[in-house]
Amino acid sequence: MTKTAQVSLIPSPLGLSPVDIVVGLNVGLRALLFSPIRRKVLLKRATRDLIISG
Repeated sequence: MTKTAQVSLIPSPLGLSPVDIVVGLNVGLRALLFSPIRRKVLLKRATRDLIISG
């Protein structure tokens, strides 16, 4: 998805529709919001596995 977005942005930055801009913002915000949450969940699972195995 990121490759196609970059390709479409480079030749015609003013040719983007508002929908493309909104979708891009939503994807970026989701990536920013959910990546730290996923890291926390993975850390919790890892520590639980260590406690169980220990």
